Amino acid sequence: MLLMVLAVVTFLVIVMRVVVLRGIAFGNPVWYFSLINWLMVAGSVSLLEIGRKQDVRHAWVLVVATTVYSLSATVTLRFDGKVEARTRQFWSQRRETLGHRTLSRLSVLIAVSGAISMLYFYLVGYNLFLIGVSDALSGSRSDFATLRLQSYAGDRYFAPGYANQFKNAVFPLSVALLLTERWRHGKALGWRLVLPVAAIVFLVGAGQRGAFVLSILTLLLFLQMSSGRRGVTRSGVLGIGLAFSIFSLLSFLQGRFSDGSGILESAFGSAWDRAFRSNQGASVAGFRIVSDLPIVNGREWVDAALGLLPGRRGSDLSSVVYAELFGGTRGTAPVSVWGSFWHNGGWLGIVVGALVLGWVHATVYRRLISGSRHPVRLMVFSATVILLSTWVAGSFTYILNNGLLGLFLMVWFLKQRNAQATPQDEPQLVVAA
Repeated sequence: MLLMVLAVVTFLVIVMRVVVLRGIAFGNPVWYFSLINWLMVAGSVSLLEIGRKQDVRHAWVLVVATTVYSLSATVTLRFDGKVEARTRQFWSQRRETLGHRTLSRLSVLIAVSGAISMLYFYLVGYNLFLIGVSDALSGSRSDFATLRLQSYAGDRYFAPGYANQFKNAVFPLSVALLLTERWRHGKALGWRLVLPVAAIVFLVGAGQRGAFVLSILTLLLFLQMSSGRRGVTRSGVLGIGLAFSIFSLLSFLQGRFSDGSGILESAFGSAWDRAFRSNQGASVAGFRIVSDLPIVNGREWVDAALGLLPGRRGSDLSSVVYAELFGGTRGTAPVSVWGSFWHNGGWLGIVVGALVLGWVHATVYRRLISGSRHPVRLMVFSATVILLSTWVAGSFTYILNNGLLGLFLMVWFLKQRNAQATPQDEPQLVVAA
């Protein structure tokens, strides 16, 4: 049965890529999510035990959810038969440029979000990235795992979710927009070269490997969308190399390297574990837990949403799964997105959730190709596509905590100010046509 599950999901992914997404896969969250979901399914199937009733149910959930998602996305993308023509028209457009007004507003966003990020780390009392660099230079070793936990789940509350909107989204994306625009026009970067360094310090200062990877993926997709080049580029290779290096450093500081293994072997092992084993193990363990619990009819999602408010802890489901896996409370291990749908709605939650997810992903792509190639619009859509595509674990708050609210802030601020510009001074910013 388990091989059948993997075969069915693999078949669906191949059909989606070769038939449904032919010519429209680039920049499409339907394709990216289908691929990442396949990785989750492949890793999870290898851990399922056919003798457990929870695992049998989990296997059927994977098949049903992927099938419904694929059908929903296919119908939404192809219902009018115009998506391919609109895609060709979109990529044939001239890439617009940023005018002086938008560049000035970006500078304001950078200054404000940078100040908020520095204030956050000042209140926390430390920056884990700088501590790691200091330890590497001095030969000492700090308790990185405890410091990381205390920064977002300690006795004192520092509003990490709100800070994430600025240090993980607004600041790095605004910096990327400003620098790429200056570079594109051959202008000297000068002192502005310190900004990407600050972005890295902010991104990984709380020990969040995932936030840094999301930002790198967003930047790479933005650069490809801006240039229209869909293959491997030099900037892409450099970006992946930088991301892997910093990801490896954070893994080492968190004690995730294996004893007795070489640095490169441990680095690749940590990346492999993150991509193919970590979330999949939590997915299987989490579904075994929630499968034996009553369906909560959305209450867990309500708790998760309330956890976004200052001083509220929110849902503890990921902590329960972590305790089941590792026997402690020093981390979190979220259930898969399908496990979350099951826990909150049972089979109805699986079907409705997969339908809505497929519709949302396909609609985002249709909105993308229905507008201009304005740099701000491309950056916002790049970030949105990456956030939606990588939501394969946890509740919907994953998207909010990783910067969606920050994206809304960027769009609102730049559109408000942009409305005062004349057509000659500034191209119109239309984020969603």
